[in-house]
Amino acid sequence: MMNRDGESAVRRRVITGIGEASEKEDAPIIDDPTDGNHVNNITATGLDKFPFNVLNYLPESQLFLIICLYRVSINLSFVNTWFVPDEYWQSLEVAHYHAYGYGYLTWEWKYKIRSHLHPMIFHAVYSLLQAMGLNDRQVVLEGPRIVQCFLSSIGDLYVYKLSYKLTSNRILAYYSLLFHLSSWFIFYTAPRTLVNCMEATLTTMGLYYYPWKSPEVSPIVYLLISGMTVLMRPTAAIVWTPFLIWHVFRAKFSPLLITRLVGCGIVCLSINLIVDRSYYGVWEFPAWNFLKFNFLQNQSGFYGTHPWYWYISQGLPTVLGPDLLLFLIGFFNCEKKGLLPLQFAIVWTVGVYSILPHKEFRFLLCILPQAMIMCGSAIYDVTLICSTFGRKVILSAVFIGLLTAKIGMAYYFGVVHQVGAIGVMKVLHDLTPTNSSGILFLMPCHSTPFYAHMHKNIPMRFLTCEPFLGQTNYTDEADDFYKDPAGWLFDNYHLDRYMPQHVVMFDVLKPRIEIFLKTHWYKLCAKIFHTDLPEGRIGNFILIYCR
Repeated sequence: MMNRDGESAVRRRVITGIGEASEKEDAPIIDDPTDGNHVNNITATGLDKFPFNVLNYLPESQLFLIICLYRVSINLSFVNTWFVPDEYWQSLEVAHYHAYGYGYLTWEWKYKIRSHLHPMIFHAVYSLLQAMGLNDRQVVLEGPRIVQCFLSSIGDLYVYKLSYKLTSNRILAYYSLLFHLSSWFIFYTAPRTLVNCMEATLTTMGLYYYPWKSPEVSPIVYLLISGMTVLMRPTAAIVWTPFLIWHVFRAKFSPLLITRLVGCGIVCLSINLIVDRSYYGVWEFPAWNFLKFNFLQNQSGFYGTHPWYWYISQGLPTVLGPDLLLFLIGFFNCEKKGLLPLQFAIVWTVGVYSILPHKEFRFLLCILPQAMIMCGSAIYDVTLICSTFGRKVILSAVFIGLLTAKIGMAYYFGVVHQVGAIGVMKVLHDLTPTNSSGILFLMPCHSTPFYAHMHKNIPMRFLTCEPFLGQTNYTDEADDFYKDPAGWLFDNYHLDRYMPQHVVMFDVLKPRIEIFLKTHWYKLCAKIFHTDLPEGRIGNFILIYCR
Protein backbone atom coordinates (compact mmCIF):
# COMPACT_ATOMS: atom_id res chain seq x y z
CA MET A 1 0.00 0.00 0.00
CA MET A 2 1.08 3.58 -0.66
CA ASN A 3 2.00 5.56 2.43
CA ARG A 4 0.80 9.06 3.27
CA ASP A 5 3.83 10.81 1.74
CA GLY A 6 3.52 8.71 -1.42
CA GLU A 7 -0.11 9.71 -1.86
CA SER A 8 0.82 13.36 -1.49
CA ALA A 9 3.56 13.04 -4.10
CA VAL A 10 1.22 11.34 -6.56
CA ARG A 11 -1.40 14.01 -5.97
CA ARG A 12 1.16 16.74 -6.73
CA ARG A 13 2.28 15.01 -9.90
CA VAL A 14 -1.27 14.50 -11.16
CA ILE A 15 -2.34 18.09 -10.57
CA THR A 16 0.89 19.73 -11.69
CA GLY A 17 1.23 17.63 -14.86
CA ILE A 18 4.07 18.13 -17.30
CA GLY A 19 6.33 21.03 -18.13
CA GLU A 20 5.95 23.22 -15.02
CA ALA A 21 8.44 26.04 -14.44
CA SER A 22 11.93 24.97 -13.49
CA GLU A 23 12.26 27.43 -10.61
CA LYS A 24 10.54 25.94 -7.55
CA GLU A 25 10.00 29.26 -5.87
CA ASP A 26 7.67 30.28 -8.70
CA ALA A 27 5.59 27.10 -8.62
CA PRO A 28 1.90 27.67 -7.82
CA ILE A 29 0.29 26.47 -4.63
CA ILE A 30 -1.10 22.95 -5.00
CA ASP A 31 -3.99 21.50 -3.03
CA ASP A 32 -2.56 18.80 -0.78
CA PRO A 33 -4.86 15.97 0.40
CA THR A 34 -2.66 15.44 3.46
CA ASP A 35 -3.68 18.89 4.67
CA GLY A 36 -6.46 18.78 7.24
CA ASN A 37 -8.23 21.65 5.50
CA HIS A 38 -8.00 19.98 2.08
CA VAL A 39 -11.67 18.98 1.78
CA ASN A 40 -12.91 22.38 2.92
CA ASN A 41 -10.54 24.17 0.52
CA ILE A 42 -11.66 22.05 -2.44
CA THR A 43 -15.33 22.61 -1.66
CA ALA A 44 -14.90 26.34 -1.10
CA THR A 45 -13.16 26.89 -4.43
CA GLY A 46 -15.65 24.79 -6.39
CA LEU A 47 -13.15 22.14 -7.46
CA ASP A 48 -15.60 19.45 -6.33
CA LYS A 49 -18.11 20.49 -9.04
CA PHE A 50 -18.25 19.11 -12.59
CA PRO A 51 -16.23 19.56 -14.77
CA PHE A 52 -13.54 20.82 -12.38
CA ASN A 53 -13.62 17.63 -10.29
CA VAL A 54 -12.53 15.79 -13.45
CA LEU A 55 -10.13 18.40 -14.82
CA ASN A 56 -8.43 18.81 -11.45
CA TYR A 57 -7.03 15.28 -11.77
CA LEU A 58 -6.28 15.51 -15.48
CA PRO A 59 -2.54 15.48 -16.32
CA GLU A 60 -1.45 18.27 -18.62
CA SER A 61 -0.37 15.71 -21.21
CA GLN A 62 -4.00 14.55 -21.53
CA LEU A 63 -5.30 18.13 -21.45
CA PHE A 64 -2.91 18.98 -24.29
CA LEU A 65 -4.14 15.99 -26.28
CA ILE A 66 -7.75 17.14 -25.89
CA ILE A 67 -6.78 20.64 -27.06
CA CYS A 68 -4.92 19.24 -30.08
CA LEU A 69 -7.91 17.12 -31.08
CA TYR A 70 -10.14 20.18 -30.84
CA ARG A 71 -7.83 22.31 -32.98
CA VAL A 72 -7.19 19.64 -35.64
CA SER A 73 -10.63 18.05 -35.88
CA ILE A 74 -12.95 21.04 -35.35
CA ASN A 75 -10.99 24.27 -35.73
CA LEU A 76 -9.13 23.17 -38.86
CA SER A 77 -12.33 21.96 -40.55
CA PHE A 78 -14.16 25.25 -40.08
CA VAL A 79 -11.50 27.68 -41.30
CA ASN A 80 -11.24 27.65 -45.10
CA THR A 81 -11.40 31.32 -46.02
CA TRP A 82 -9.07 34.14 -46.96
CA PHE A 83 -7.85 36.54 -44.26
CA VAL A 84 -4.61 38.36 -45.14
CA PRO A 85 -1.92 37.76 -47.80
CA ASP A 86 0.89 37.08 -45.32
CA GLU A 87 -0.70 33.76 -44.39
CA TYR A 88 0.46 32.45 -47.75
CA TRP A 89 2.91 34.87 -49.35
CA GLN A 90 5.25 35.28 -46.36
CA SER A 91 5.29 31.67 -45.16
CA LEU A 92 3.91 28.90 -47.39
CA GLU A 93 4.95 30.48 -50.69
CA VAL A 94 8.53 30.90 -49.45
CA ALA A 95 8.65 27.37 -48.05
CA HIS A 96 7.19 25.93 -51.27
CA TYR A 97 9.80 27.77 -53.31
CA HIS A 98 12.66 26.22 -51.34
CA ALA A 99 11.13 22.74 -51.03
CA TYR A 100 9.78 22.18 -54.55
CA GLY A 101 11.92 24.56 -56.57
CA TYR A 102 9.13 26.87 -57.73
CA GLY A 103 7.11 29.60 -56.09
CA TYR A 104 7.00 33.38 -55.91
CA LEU A 105 9.23 35.41 -53.62
CA THR A 106 7.79 38.88 -52.95
CA TRP A 107 9.93 41.99 -52.73
CA GLU A 108 10.43 41.52 -48.96
CA TRP A 109 12.55 38.44 -49.64
CA LYS A 110 14.43 40.05 -52.50
CA TYR A 111 15.38 42.96 -50.22
CA LYS A 112 16.02 40.55 -47.33
CA ILE A 113 13.83 42.21 -44.71
CA ARG A 114 12.24 38.91 -43.61
CA SER A 115 13.84 36.09 -41.66
CA HIS A 116 13.43 32.47 -42.71
CA LEU A 117 12.97 31.35 -39.09
CA HIS A 118 9.22 31.08 -39.61
CA PRO A 119 8.97 29.71 -43.21
CA MET A 120 11.65 27.19 -42.22
CA ILE A 121 9.02 25.36 -40.16
CA PHE A 122 6.85 24.74 -43.21
CA HIS A 123 9.83 24.01 -45.42
CA ALA A 124 10.52 21.15 -43.00
CA VAL A 125 6.89 19.99 -43.35
CA TYR A 126 7.11 20.00 -47.14
CA SER A 127 10.45 18.18 -47.04
CA LEU A 128 8.96 15.50 -44.79
CA LEU A 129 6.02 15.04 -47.16
CA GLN A 130 8.43 14.69 -50.07
CA ALA A 131 10.48 12.12 -48.17
CA MET A 132 7.28 10.14 -47.53
CA GLY A 133 6.31 10.31 -51.21
CA LEU A 134 3.19 12.38 -50.48
CA ASN A 135 2.73 14.84 -53.33
CA ASP A 136 -1.07 15.07 -53.53
CA ARG A 137 -2.24 18.70 -53.58
CA GLN A 138 -4.63 18.28 -50.64
CA VAL A 139 -1.92 16.70 -48.49
CA VAL A 140 0.49 19.52 -49.36
CA LEU A 141 -2.20 22.06 -48.41
CA GLU A 142 -3.27 20.47 -45.13
CA GLY A 143 0.17 19.41 -43.84
CA PRO A 144 1.31 22.91 -42.79
CA ARG A 145 -2.13 23.73 -41.36
CA ILE A 146 -2.11 20.64 -39.17
CA VAL A 147 1.34 21.58 -37.87
CA GLN A 148 0.10 25.12 -37.24
CA CYS A 149 -2.84 23.73 -35.23
CA PHE A 150 -0.35 21.77 -33.12
CA LEU A 151 1.69 24.93 -32.50
CA SER A 152 -1.46 26.86 -31.60
CA SER A 153 -2.41 24.08 -29.17
CA ILE A 154 0.86 24.65 -27.34
CA GLY A 155 -0.16 28.28 -26.98
CA ASP A 156 -3.56 27.18 -25.61
CA LEU A 157 -1.93 25.01 -22.97
CA TYR A 158 0.40 27.79 -21.89
CA VAL A 159 -2.52 30.18 -21.47
CA TYR A 160 -3.80 27.78 -18.83
CA LYS A 161 -0.35 27.37 -17.27
CA LEU A 162 0.38 31.11 -17.22
CA SER A 163 -3.01 31.92 -15.70
CA TYR A 164 -2.53 29.33 -12.95
CA LYS A 165 1.03 30.40 -12.27
CA LEU A 166 0.06 34.04 -11.77
CA THR A 167 -3.15 33.49 -9.79
CA SER A 168 -2.70 30.09 -8.09
CA ASN A 169 -6.37 29.59 -8.93
CA ARG A 170 -7.09 26.49 -10.97
CA ILE A 171 -10.72 27.35 -11.75
CA LEU A 172 -9.70 30.77 -13.02
CA ALA A 173 -7.02 29.07 -15.15
CA TYR A 174 -9.63 26.71 -16.65
CA TYR A 175 -11.91 29.65 -17.40
CA SER A 176 -9.00 31.41 -19.12
CA LEU A 177 -8.37 28.33 -21.24
CA LEU A 178 -12.09 28.06 -22.06
CA PHE A 179 -12.22 31.66 -23.28
CA HIS A 180 -9.04 31.20 -25.30
CA LEU A 181 -10.44 28.10 -27.00
CA SER A 182 -13.79 29.77 -27.68
CA SER A 183 -12.49 33.17 -28.81
CA TRP A 184 -13.90 33.75 -32.28
CA PHE A 185 -10.78 35.54 -33.55
CA ILE A 186 -8.33 32.98 -32.17
CA PHE A 187 -10.49 30.23 -33.67
CA TYR A 188 -10.42 32.15 -36.97
CA THR A 189 -6.60 32.50 -36.96
CA ALA A 190 -5.27 29.44 -35.07
CA PRO A 191 -4.93 27.18 -38.17
CA ARG A 192 -3.46 29.98 -40.30
CA THR A 193 0.26 29.95 -41.09
CA LEU A 194 0.81 33.53 -39.93
CA VAL A 195 3.96 34.57 -38.12
CA ASN A 196 1.64 36.44 -35.72
CA CYS A 197 0.18 33.11 -34.54
CA MET A 198 3.67 31.83 -33.79
CA GLU A 199 4.50 35.10 -32.05
CA ALA A 200 1.42 34.73 -29.80
CA THR A 201 2.38 31.16 -28.84
CA LEU A 202 6.02 32.02 -28.10
CA THR A 203 5.07 35.16 -26.16
CA THR A 204 2.69 33.19 -23.92
CA MET A 205 5.35 30.53 -23.33
CA GLY A 206 7.98 33.15 -22.54
CA LEU A 207 5.70 34.92 -20.06
CA TYR A 208 5.08 31.60 -18.32
CA TYR A 209 8.80 30.99 -17.81
CA TYR A 210 9.41 34.61 -16.81
CA PRO A 211 10.64 34.90 -13.17
CA TRP A 212 7.63 36.77 -11.79
CA LYS A 213 8.36 36.22 -8.09
CA SER A 214 12.11 35.71 -7.92
CA PRO A 215 14.10 38.28 -9.95
CA GLU A 216 17.40 36.70 -8.93
CA VAL A 217 16.35 33.65 -10.93
CA SER A 218 17.26 34.02 -14.60
CA PRO A 219 15.76 31.04 -16.45
CA ILE A 220 17.49 30.56 -19.77
CA VAL A 221 14.26 29.23 -21.31
CA TYR A 222 12.44 32.56 -21.23
CA LEU A 223 15.49 34.44 -22.47
CA LEU A 224 15.86 32.10 -25.45
CA ILE A 225 12.13 32.20 -26.26
CA SER A 226 11.93 35.99 -26.11
CA GLY A 227 15.10 36.34 -28.20
CA MET A 228 13.90 34.00 -30.94
CA THR A 229 10.47 35.66 -30.97
CA VAL A 230 12.00 39.09 -31.56
CA LEU A 231 14.26 37.80 -34.33
CA MET A 232 11.33 36.01 -35.96
CA ARG A 233 9.01 38.99 -35.60
CA PRO A 234 11.01 42.19 -34.78
CA THR A 235 7.96 44.09 -33.48
CA ALA A 236 7.78 41.53 -30.64
CA ALA A 237 10.48 43.68 -29.04
CA ILE A 238 7.66 46.06 -28.13
CA VAL A 239 6.20 43.41 -25.81
CA TRP A 240 9.47 42.10 -24.41
CA THR A 241 11.61 45.21 -23.84
CA PRO A 242 9.83 46.44 -20.68
CA PHE A 243 9.81 42.93 -19.17
CA LEU A 244 13.54 42.51 -19.77
CA ILE A 245 14.29 45.94 -18.29
CA TRP A 246 12.07 45.20 -15.29
CA HIS A 247 13.86 41.90 -14.72
CA VAL A 248 17.30 43.53 -14.82
CA PHE A 249 16.28 46.27 -12.37
CA ARG A 250 14.57 43.85 -9.97
CA ALA A 251 17.66 41.65 -10.03
CA LYS A 252 19.80 44.76 -9.29
CA PHE A 253 21.90 44.23 -12.41
CA SER A 254 22.93 40.76 -11.28
CA PRO A 255 26.17 39.71 -13.06
CA LEU A 256 24.70 36.23 -13.54
CA LEU A 257 21.62 37.65 -15.22
CA ILE A 258 23.64 39.99 -17.44
CA THR A 259 25.91 37.11 -18.43
CA ARG A 260 22.98 34.87 -19.30
CA LEU A 261 21.21 37.68 -21.11
CA VAL A 262 24.25 38.34 -23.30
CA GLY A 263 24.89 34.62 -23.79
CA CYS A 264 21.31 33.88 -24.85
CA GLY A 265 21.38 36.89 -27.16
CA ILE A 266 24.51 35.58 -28.86
CA VAL A 267 22.97 32.09 -29.22
CA CYS A 268 19.73 33.43 -30.73
CA LEU A 269 21.54 35.81 -33.05
CA SER A 270 23.91 33.06 -34.20
CA ILE A 271 21.01 30.72 -34.99
CA ASN A 272 19.25 33.51 -36.90
CA LEU A 273 22.34 34.42 -38.93
CA ILE A 274 23.13 30.80 -39.80
CA VAL A 275 19.54 30.03 -40.85
CA ASP A 276 19.27 33.10 -43.09
CA ARG A 277 22.77 32.52 -44.47
CA SER A 278 21.67 29.05 -45.57
CA TYR A 279 18.62 30.45 -47.39
CA TYR A 280 19.83 33.79 -48.72
CA GLY A 281 23.30 32.56 -49.58
CA VAL A 282 24.92 35.61 -47.98
CA TRP A 283 25.28 36.87 -44.43
CA GLU A 284 22.24 39.02 -43.64
CA PHE A 285 20.50 40.33 -40.54
CA PRO A 286 16.83 40.65 -41.65
CA ALA A 287 15.64 42.09 -38.30
CA TRP A 288 17.83 45.15 -38.86
CA ASN A 289 16.74 45.45 -42.49
CA PHE A 290 13.11 45.24 -41.32
CA LEU A 291 13.55 48.02 -38.75
CA LYS A 292 15.50 50.18 -41.19
CA PHE A 293 12.85 49.87 -43.92
CA ASN A 294 9.77 50.31 -41.72
CA PHE A 295 11.00 52.93 -39.26
CA LEU A 296 14.18 54.66 -40.41
CA GLN A 297 12.93 54.95 -43.99
CA ASN A 298 9.32 55.37 -42.79
CA GLN A 299 7.84 52.92 -45.31
CA SER A 300 5.53 51.05 -42.92
CA GLY A 301 2.49 53.05 -44.03
CA PHE A 302 2.73 52.03 -47.69
CA TYR A 303 0.03 49.35 -47.29
CA GLY A 304 -2.36 51.64 -45.45
CA THR A 305 -2.53 53.91 -42.42
CA HIS A 306 -5.05 54.38 -39.64
CA PRO A 307 -5.61 57.03 -36.95
CA TRP A 308 -3.86 56.55 -33.60
CA TYR A 309 -7.08 55.47 -31.84
CA TRP A 310 -7.92 52.70 -34.34
CA TYR A 311 -6.91 49.82 -32.04
CA ILE A 312 -9.16 51.19 -29.29
CA SER A 313 -12.14 52.11 -31.46
CA GLN A 314 -12.03 49.16 -33.89
CA GLY A 315 -9.13 46.78 -33.34
CA LEU A 316 -9.76 45.50 -29.82
CA PRO A 317 -13.59 45.60 -30.00
CA THR A 318 -13.48 43.53 -33.20
CA VAL A 319 -11.01 40.83 -32.14
CA LEU A 320 -12.58 40.50 -28.69
CA GLY A 321 -16.10 40.48 -30.10
CA PRO A 322 -18.70 39.26 -27.57
CA ASP A 323 -15.95 38.92 -24.92
CA LEU A 324 -15.33 42.68 -24.82
CA LEU A 325 -17.45 43.41 -21.72
CA LEU A 326 -15.93 40.57 -19.70
CA PHE A 327 -12.46 41.69 -20.78
CA LEU A 328 -13.14 45.19 -19.47
CA ILE A 329 -14.44 43.79 -16.16
CA GLY A 330 -11.37 41.62 -15.74
CA PHE A 331 -9.01 44.34 -16.94
CA PHE A 332 -10.16 46.86 -14.32
CA ASN A 333 -10.40 44.31 -11.49
CA CYS A 334 -7.16 42.36 -11.81
CA GLU A 335 -5.04 43.95 -9.08
CA LYS A 336 -5.75 41.36 -6.37
CA LYS A 337 -5.22 38.37 -8.67
CA GLY A 338 -1.60 38.96 -9.64
CA LEU A 339 -2.55 40.00 -13.19
CA LEU A 340 -1.21 43.55 -13.13
CA PRO A 341 1.82 42.61 -15.30
CA LEU A 342 -0.54 41.35 -18.01
CA GLN A 343 -2.59 44.52 -17.70
CA PHE A 344 0.60 46.51 -18.24
CA ALA A 345 1.59 44.33 -21.23
CA ILE A 346 -1.76 45.02 -22.92
CA VAL A 347 -1.69 48.78 -22.26
CA TRP A 348 1.96 49.12 -23.29
CA THR A 349 1.63 47.07 -26.47
CA VAL A 350 -1.58 48.72 -27.66
CA GLY A 351 -0.13 52.14 -26.79
CA VAL A 352 3.06 51.66 -28.81
CA TYR A 353 1.22 49.97 -31.70
CA SER A 354 -1.13 52.97 -31.80
CA ILE A 355 1.80 55.25 -32.61
CA LEU A 356 2.75 53.18 -35.68
CA PRO A 357 0.92 54.27 -38.86
CA HIS A 358 0.16 50.80 -40.28
CA LYS A 359 -2.35 48.82 -38.21
CA GLU A 360 -3.99 45.42 -38.64
CA PHE A 361 -6.25 43.19 -36.57
CA ARG A 362 -3.71 40.35 -36.61
CA PHE A 363 -1.10 42.51 -34.87
CA LEU A 364 -3.20 42.17 -31.69
CA LEU A 365 -2.80 38.38 -31.61
CA CYS A 366 0.25 38.68 -29.34
CA ILE A 367 -1.87 40.18 -26.53
CA LEU A 368 -5.07 38.18 -27.02
CA PRO A 369 -3.91 35.33 -24.71
CA GLN A 370 -3.44 37.88 -21.91
CA ALA A 371 -6.86 39.35 -22.73
CA MET A 372 -8.46 35.90 -22.46
CA ILE A 373 -6.92 35.50 -18.99
CA MET A 374 -8.64 38.78 -18.08
CA CYS A 375 -11.92 37.30 -19.33
CA GLY A 376 -11.32 34.19 -17.23
CA SER A 377 -10.73 36.39 -14.20
CA ALA A 378 -13.96 38.30 -14.82
CA ILE A 379 -16.14 35.24 -15.24
CA TYR A 380 -14.64 33.72 -12.09
CA ASP A 381 -15.74 36.80 -10.13
CA VAL A 382 -19.18 36.70 -11.72
CA THR A 383 -19.72 33.05 -10.80
CA LEU A 384 -18.88 33.84 -7.16
CA ILE A 385 -21.51 36.58 -7.12
CA CYS A 386 -24.17 34.39 -8.78
CA SER A 387 -24.72 32.06 -5.82
CA THR A 388 -28.54 31.81 -5.89
CA PHE A 389 -30.47 29.61 -8.31
CA GLY A 390 -32.03 32.58 -10.14
CA ARG A 391 -28.69 34.23 -10.71
CA LYS A 392 -27.19 30.97 -11.93
CA VAL A 393 -29.98 30.67 -14.51
CA ILE A 394 -29.27 34.20 -15.73
CA LEU A 395 -25.53 33.48 -15.85
CA SER A 396 -26.14 30.29 -17.83
CA ALA A 397 -28.27 32.23 -20.32
CA VAL A 398 -25.48 34.79 -20.69
CA PHE A 399 -22.95 31.96 -21.26
CA ILE A 400 -25.13 30.43 -23.95
CA GLY A 401 -25.65 33.81 -25.60
CA LEU A 402 -21.92 34.58 -25.65
CA LEU A 403 -21.04 31.17 -27.01
CA THR A 404 -23.76 31.34 -29.67
CA ALA A 405 -22.53 34.74 -30.84
CA LYS A 406 -18.92 33.55 -30.98
CA ILE A 407 -19.83 30.39 -32.86
CA GLY A 408 -21.82 32.48 -35.35
CA MET A 409 -18.91 34.87 -35.95
CA ALA A 410 -16.37 32.07 -36.21
CA TYR A 411 -18.56 30.16 -38.67
CA TYR A 412 -19.32 33.12 -40.91
CA PHE A 413 -15.74 34.37 -41.16
CA GLY A 414 -14.21 30.89 -41.23
CA VAL A 415 -16.56 29.26 -43.74
CA VAL A 416 -18.42 31.96 -45.73
CA HIS A 417 -16.66 35.33 -45.87
CA GLN A 418 -13.97 35.52 -48.58
CA VAL A 419 -14.13 31.81 -49.30
CA GLY A 420 -13.73 32.29 -53.06
CA ALA A 421 -10.04 33.20 -52.86
CA ILE A 422 -9.31 29.70 -51.58
CA GLY A 423 -11.84 27.82 -53.70
CA VAL A 424 -10.67 29.38 -56.95
CA MET A 425 -7.22 27.77 -56.58
CA LYS A 426 -8.72 24.28 -56.51
CA VAL A 427 -10.83 25.03 -59.57
CA LEU A 428 -7.78 26.37 -61.41
CA HIS A 429 -5.73 23.33 -60.38
CA ASP A 430 -8.37 21.00 -61.81
CA LEU A 431 -8.90 23.05 -64.99
CA THR A 432 -5.29 23.73 -65.91
CA PRO A 433 -3.02 21.15 -67.59
CA THR A 434 0.69 21.12 -66.85
CA ASN A 435 1.44 22.45 -70.36
CA SER A 436 -0.90 25.43 -69.93
CA SER A 437 0.05 28.78 -71.44
CA GLY A 438 -0.58 30.30 -68.02
CA ILE A 439 -2.97 32.08 -65.69
CA LEU A 440 -3.43 35.85 -65.34
CA PHE A 441 -4.86 37.20 -62.07
CA LEU A 442 -6.48 40.60 -62.69
CA MET A 443 -7.20 41.35 -59.05
CA PRO A 444 -5.80 43.56 -56.29
CA CYS A 445 -2.33 42.25 -55.56
CA HIS A 446 -2.06 39.11 -53.42
CA SER A 447 -5.83 38.50 -53.49
CA THR A 448 -5.38 34.71 -53.60
CA PRO A 449 -2.75 32.16 -52.61
CA PHE A 450 -0.29 31.28 -55.34
CA TYR A 451 1.99 28.32 -56.15
CA ALA A 452 1.77 26.85 -52.63
CA HIS A 453 -1.95 26.27 -53.25
CA MET A 454 -1.78 25.62 -56.98
CA HIS A 455 1.03 23.07 -56.57
CA LYS A 456 1.64 23.01 -60.34
CA ASN A 457 4.65 24.55 -62.02
CA ILE A 458 2.90 26.56 -64.72
CA PRO A 459 3.27 30.25 -65.72
CA MET A 460 1.21 32.54 -63.49
CA ARG A 461 1.11 36.31 -63.26
CA PHE A 462 -0.58 38.69 -60.85
CA LEU A 463 -0.66 42.49 -60.57
CA THR A 464 2.20 43.52 -58.28
CA CYS A 465 2.10 46.33 -55.72
CA GLU A 466 5.67 46.76 -54.53
CA PRO A 467 6.34 49.88 -52.44
CA PHE A 468 8.38 52.86 -53.53
CA LEU A 469 11.97 51.61 -53.64
CA GLY A 470 13.99 54.60 -54.78
CA GLN A 471 12.12 55.09 -58.06
CA THR A 472 10.82 58.46 -59.23
CA ASN A 473 7.20 59.03 -60.34
CA TYR A 474 6.40 55.55 -59.10
CA THR A 475 3.02 53.85 -59.61
CA ASP A 476 2.63 50.20 -58.70
CA GLU A 477 1.41 47.79 -61.36
CA ALA A 478 -2.00 47.20 -59.79
CA ASP A 479 -2.83 50.92 -59.62
CA ASP A 480 -1.54 51.40 -63.15
CA PHE A 481 -3.81 48.60 -64.38
CA TYR A 482 -6.96 49.90 -62.68
CA LYS A 483 -6.57 53.34 -64.29
CA ASP A 484 -7.40 51.80 -67.69
CA PRO A 485 -7.86 48.00 -67.46
CA ALA A 486 -8.70 47.38 -71.14
CA GLY A 487 -5.91 49.64 -72.39
CA TRP A 488 -3.40 47.94 -70.09
CA LEU A 489 -4.43 44.51 -71.39
CA PHE A 490 -4.21 45.47 -75.05
CA ASP A 491 -0.77 47.00 -74.45
CA ASN A 492 0.58 43.95 -72.61
CA TYR A 493 -1.23 41.14 -74.49
CA HIS A 494 -1.53 42.09 -78.15
CA LEU A 495 -0.28 38.81 -79.65
CA ASP A 496 -2.41 35.67 -79.50
CA ARG A 497 0.52 33.36 -78.86
CA TYR A 498 1.24 35.08 -75.56
CA MET A 499 -2.31 34.91 -74.27
CA PRO A 500 -2.82 33.15 -70.92
CA GLN A 501 -5.17 30.19 -70.95
CA HIS A 502 -7.15 31.50 -67.97
CA VAL A 503 -7.98 35.00 -66.76
CA VAL A 504 -9.15 35.36 -63.15
CA MET A 505 -10.95 38.46 -61.85
CA PHE A 506 -13.63 39.76 -59.51
CA ASP A 507 -17.01 40.29 -61.15
CA VAL A 508 -16.85 44.08 -60.67
CA LEU A 509 -14.02 44.23 -63.22
CA LYS A 510 -15.84 42.41 -66.03
CA PRO A 511 -17.62 45.43 -67.63
CA ARG A 512 -14.30 47.29 -67.92
CA ILE A 513 -12.45 44.54 -69.85
CA GLU A 514 -15.30 42.84 -71.69
CA ILE A 515 -14.05 44.14 -75.03
CA PHE A 516 -10.67 42.49 -74.47
CA LEU A 517 -12.28 39.18 -73.48
CA LYS A 518 -14.47 39.15 -76.60
CA THR A 519 -11.62 40.18 -78.89
CA HIS A 520 -9.51 37.22 -77.77
CA TRP A 521 -12.34 34.68 -77.57
CA TYR A 522 -12.43 34.20 -73.82
CA LYS A 523 -15.51 32.51 -72.37
CA LEU A 524 -16.70 32.21 -68.79
CA CYS A 525 -15.88 28.76 -67.46
CA ALA A 526 -16.37 29.21 -63.69
CA LYS A 527 -18.11 31.58 -61.30
CA ILE A 528 -17.21 31.21 -57.62
CA PHE A 529 -18.85 32.90 -54.66
CA HIS A 530 -16.43 35.02 -52.64
CA THR A 531 -18.20 37.32 -50.18
CA ASP A 532 -21.50 38.94 -49.21
CA LEU A 533 -19.62 42.15 -48.44
CA PRO A 534 -18.01 43.47 -51.65
CA GLU A 535 -15.85 46.55 -51.35
CA GLY A 536 -14.08 48.65 -53.96
CA ARG A 537 -12.19 46.39 -56.36
CA ILE A 538 -13.39 43.24 -54.56
CA GLY A 539 -16.68 41.78 -55.79
CA ASN A 540 -19.21 39.16 -54.72
CA PHE A 541 -17.89 36.56 -57.15
CA ILE A 542 -14.62 35.47 -58.71
CA LEU A 543 -14.81 34.75 -62.44
CA ILE A 544 -12.55 32.44 -64.44
CA TYR A 545 -12.42 33.02 -68.20
CA CYS A 546 -10.90 30.37 -70.47
CA ARG A 547 -9.81 30.13 -74.10
